[in-house]
Amino acid sequence: TVGWCVPVDDPVAAARCKPLAVLGHALTSPHAGSASDVLRTAGIAPLSAELEPCLTARAVSSAEGWALWELSLLMNPGAERRWREARDVLISAVGVASRGVPAHLAAEAKSLALLGWRYSS
Repeated sequence: TVGWCVPVDDPVAAARCKPLAVLGHALTSPHAGSASDVLRTAGIAPLSAELEPCLTARAVSSAEGWALWELSLLMNPGAERRWREARDVLISAVGVASRGVPAHLAAEAKSLALLGWRYSS
């Protein structure tokens, strides 16, 4: 598990639009080039997507002005000695994703977030 403390300027907007959920969706989806795909291709994470996701993202807690967000990785048996490599992949993926999520993933996540906002009130 790798965690980040993320600043939250507008808690109401964050609760409605869920930017950390959008980022998590982009990183954990099993599309080509995602963090999940990179970790599976490297043999660090299991290939079997139907068992359970190898990578999950969630906001652990939040308070005024910040949220604690984490990525958790399910590793292959015997891959624990490669934890530094896995950590580096996750940190790099968050850095790339925070500079720009691919348009098709952003559109999908945005529509899901807007539906959530519509039915949250």
